[in-house]
Amino acid sequence: SATTGAALYFSGSGTKQAVTHPLDLRGLYGISFTLQIVTYSSQRCSEVTSGNEIRVYYSTTGEWIELASFSGRKFATEITATVPLPIQARAQSVSIRVAE
Repeated sequence: SATTGAALYFSGSGTKQAVTHPLDLRGLYGISFTLQIVTYSSQRCSEVTSGNEIRVYYSTTGEWIELASFSGRKFATEITATVPLPIQARAQSVSIRVAE
């Protein structure tokens, strides 16, 4: 992998998610991140199965609103994903959630 720095990976069973602290997203039009979805099982990761895509949400009120979803077949190699932010998400106190 060409990616350096911190990484997040989901494995095992149960709820698989990461939630940010509230962020100031005023003036931003999108969020970008590097994404790779395992399309095979290994010792460290399990394959994302159909219906269990990676989904990105935002919240300003505690209610999660989906921004995007990513399936394993399309992102088996590492890519940089950019998710546009709707005007409602360009606020002072916004949490982002990534979940399988």
